[in-house]
Amino acid sequence: MAEGVVYELDYRPYEGPYRGRAYALLALAWDDVKRALGVKKRWPYKLMVGLLLLGELGLFFFYLLTSELVERVGPGPGAPATLLNPYSAFYEGAALISWLLSALIVPDLICNDRRYRAYPLYLARPIYPHDYVLAKGLAAVGTLTAFLLGPALLLFLGKALLAEDAWAYVTQHRRDLGALLGAGPALGLFYGSVALGIASLTGHRGYAAGAIVGVFLLSSLMGSLVLFATWERWALLLSVSEYAPRLKDALFGTLEPLQLFREVEITVRDGEPVTRELRRVVIEPYAPWVYALGTVGGAALGWAVAWLSFRRRAL
Repeated sequence: MAEGVVYELDYRPYEGPYRGRAYALLALAWDDVKRALGVKKRWPYKLMVGLLLLGELGLFFFYLLTSELVERVGPGPGAPATLLNPYSAFYEGAALISWLLSALIVPDLICNDRRYRAYPLYLARPIYPHDYVLAKGLAAVGTLTAFLLGPALLLFLGKALLAEDAWAYVTQHRRDLGALLGAGPALGLFYGSVALGIASLTGHRGYAAGAIVGVFLLSSLMGSLVLFATWERWALLLSVSEYAPRLKDALFGTLEPLQLFREVEITVRDGEPVTRELRRVVIEPYAPWVYALGTVGGAALGWAVAWLSFRRRAL
């Protein structure tokens, strides 16, 4: 009699290679990177990513041209340090774009999995809840870092090519190149991790995007308001969104004291009326290690919130 094999309905044994958790983790992260860039996404998402990328390219051309103009004409008296360093100024100008990009990318990677209950399907692979969070975080941080670091490296390359001696320019600006390579990942880690923690708390992308931009914007606004109300140095620590940018300034050597003007009352003797005048108040920044600790602490808090959120859903 003929021999054969009978299978259960809709079931076939897997006969392919078993590549383990590491391969599943990297495959998940790479798929999320492509998803964040707009692969197989609808055109409104691709349009928004493209507009943000064009915004960063616009900053690239702006700081390339203005830095060349400053070098040929001269910065003038009292010019800020960021004007003399186009790389630090580029990262400063790209802060808002980074906020919007993190609010666009990270909720799209996480919120739909929670809203449509697709998260348990990921655990069918040989991965654990912390592997899922790690893959999502790597995709978010990696994409944001690429969006920040790519135009910055292009700016450095443009400056080198416009110099009389490209190799001499690279040699003279070794510190700027090192700071550029360190500041981009630091900013991407901070923005991506904070956005990861916020987006893990809700299944609605709109709520998560608004909360991400709101946290960055309101923390900066609150720090500024308290600073103007108290004129105390500790108010600088309330601007949570400024930790990574101030660490960037420390890397580039552009971490300067904050100079403000405060209106004070002066009472003249012998019953003369009260007069007012403006006095300059200098707020010294904290040491670079304080901003480095704040950057790492904010990133760690974002990862911890995301892990606890998805761990609870896996139980």
